[in-house]
Amino acid sequence: MIFSENSTLEGVESALNGELKLPRELRQELNLNEKELETLKLLCQESLTDQVIVHRLHISLRAVQNHIQHLKVKLGIDEVEQKYLNSRIALCMKEIQKKLLSF
Repeated sequence: MIFSENSTLEGVESALNGELKLPRELRQELNLNEKELETLKLLCQESLTDQVIVHRLHISLRAVQNHIQHLKVKLGIDEVEQKYLNSRIALCMKEIQKKLLSF
C-alpha cells in the first residue's frame, strides 16, 4: 500500500500535536473506528486495564471488551496466537508490526 504525501504529512502533523490519527487509506483498509483506535492506544502505549479504559473513555466495561474483541478480529489475532500468547500482547505486537499508532 502506498500512502500519498498529503496523508503522510497529515499523520506527522497530528502526531506532533499529540493527536491519534491514522492515514485515511490505512484506517479504511482495517476499518478501525475512533473508539477502537483510542482503546488500542490505551492498551499498547499506556498499558491500561479495562477498568481504567472505562473511566478514560467514559464508556461501559462491556463496550471496552467489545472494542478489544473487534480489534482482535480486525488485526487478525487468531485462536492459535491467543493460545500461546496473551491476547493483549498479541494486539500490541500487531500494532507495532503494522505501525498503527506511530509515525
